[in-house]
Amino acid sequence: MIKKNICIYNLGVGNTELLVQKMLYWQKKEINIKMVCPEDIIPQFKKLIKDISYVKIPHCKIAKNKFVLVFELLKRSFTTCFFIPQITKDTDVLYSISSVLDVLLLPFFIKIFKSQITWTALFENKVYLCRPGNFFIRLLAFWFYQISLLLLRKADKIFVISPELKSFLINRGFKKEKIILTGNAVDRGKIKKAIALKKHWCDGLFLGRIDEAKGVFDLVKICQLVVKKYPDFILWITGSGDQNTKNKLVKKIKELKLGKNIKLLGYVSGFKKFRLLANCRVFLFPSKSESFGVALLEAICSGKIAIAYDLPAYKTIYLNNELITVPLNDINAFAKKVINVLNQKRFKNINGLKLLNSPQYQYDHLAQLEMDNFKKR
Repeated sequence: MIKKNICIYNLGVGNTELLVQKMLYWQKKEINIKMVCPEDIIPQFKKLIKDISYVKIPHCKIAKNKFVLVFELLKRSFTTCFFIPQITKDTDVLYSISSVLDVLLLPFFIKIFKSQITWTALFENKVYLCRPGNFFIRLLAFWFYQISLLLLRKADKIFVISPELKSFLINRGFKKEKIILTGNAVDRGKIKKAIALKKHWCDGLFLGRIDEAKGVFDLVKICQLVVKKYPDFILWITGSGDQNTKNKLVKKIKELKLGKNIKLLGYVSGFKKFRLLANCRVFLFPSKSESFGVALLEAICSGKIAIAYDLPAYKTIYLNNELITVPLNDINAFAKKVINVLNQKRFKNINGLKLLNSPQYQYDHLAQLEMDNFKKR
C-alpha cells in the first residue's frame, strides 16, 4: 500500500524544477506533501506549487564559495534537529532529495528512532578524489561522501538515475532490492513550446554549473580555437556557481581577449532556458564527470547538435548517434567538432528529437516509479 504523507527533506541543494514536477504528480495521486527547506526559498516554491506545508529552516545564508557551502549545509542540517517533532508528525515517507552527507544526517537518525517511517533517498553522483578543483575541498568532499555511503545503508529505498550508479552501489554491498533505477526526465511541454526563431540568438551555448569540473575553463579555450576560424563566434554560458570560480572565469575570458565572444548570462530556468536551447546553433557540454547530465539531455531533446567529452554515463543513454563525443580533456578535438558543425551548417539533431517522445524521460514516468516505492520494504 502506498503511503499518503510525504515529508521532503530539502536543504536547498536540489533540482527545483524536477522536484516540483514530481510533487505535482504526487498531489494528483492524493498524496499529502510537507517540505523541510530554507525559509528564503519558500516563496519560489509557492509560485510553482500550491497546497503543501512547510517546515522552515531559519537563518540560512548564501555561500560565496564551496568551503563555506559545506559548513552552511551542515549548519542547516543541525538546525533542523530542533524541528524533528514537526518533521516526523504524521509522516509516512521521509524523502531525501539527494545523498550528500548533509541531507542524510537527520533522516538517518530519525530512521533509528522512528523505524515505522519509510526513508527514501535520491542517489545521483559518485564523488572522486581525483577531479578538478581545490585539493582540500576535494578531500573534504570525498571524506563526506564515504560517510554518506555508510548512512545511506539505513535507507529503505534508494533511487538511482543510471545503471552505472546501480552497479556501483551493489558492488559496495548494498542490497539489490533496495536500489530502484528511475532515470531522469525533461520538461517535454516547455521544450515543445520553445519554437526556434528564424535567427539564432547565439552560436554556442553551455548550460550548467559554473564549476571547473563542468569544464567551464575548457569552454574558454575551445572558444579561443573556434574564434580563429570564425572570429564572430558567440558563446553564451548560463549557470550559477560560487563567486570565486565566477571571478576566475571572468579573468580568464579577459586574459584571452574573448570579451566580445563570450557572454555570461547567470542562472536561467523555466521556459527562458528552453528558449535559449531552441535558439542556439550547437550545445557545448565539456563536463569532466557526469552520472547522467540533465542539461545535455534537455539540449538533445530540443533538437540541438550537442558535443561532449566521451563519458561512461552517456553510453547507456545515447544509443543512436544523438550525441557527438570527443576524448576526455581533448580541447583541440572538441574545437574541431564545433568548427565542423558550423562548416556544415546543419544544426538540427533529428535523432535527438526522437528522444523527446520517449516515455522513460517524462516527469510522470519518473514520479510514478518513485511513488510505487513509497511503502515499507
